[in-house]
Amino acid sequence: MGHEAFAAALVFLILATDGISFQWMDAGYSGQIYLVEADSHLQVMSPTLSEEKLAKEQENNLFLDLATKLRIEKTLESLGYDCGEIDGLFDNETRSAIRSFQNTWSFRETGYLDEVTFVRLLAIGIY
Repeated sequence: MGHEAFAAALVFLILATDGISFQWMDAGYSGQIYLVEADSHLQVMSPTLSEEKLAKEQENNLFLDLATKLRIEKTLESLGYDCGEIDGLFDNETRSAIRSFQNTWSFRETGYLDEVTFVRLLAIGIY
């Protein structure tokens, strides 16, 4: 898809969706472009991103501070998932605990926090 055609398609999408903003990702082959609603909760898979890289990116986009990471580790420990040392560092043991938690709740098992896993852990941690 050429730049002009892409621009026309983007303008059409913005007009057709009452101004919802979109991000775009160039898949890097055959001129295919993926459009993603910027504020949606949809998980987008791109052929250029590995599953782990996407999961890391989703976790980084949560902007977790140390206090929040400690709270997550404490919540996982209180539920019986071994995080190792509770230090706010998401090491291999913490990743394994997150993965086990995701498995228990039938979430996508990545070992990284996405919005769904994060919200569930926070909700459990409040009670």
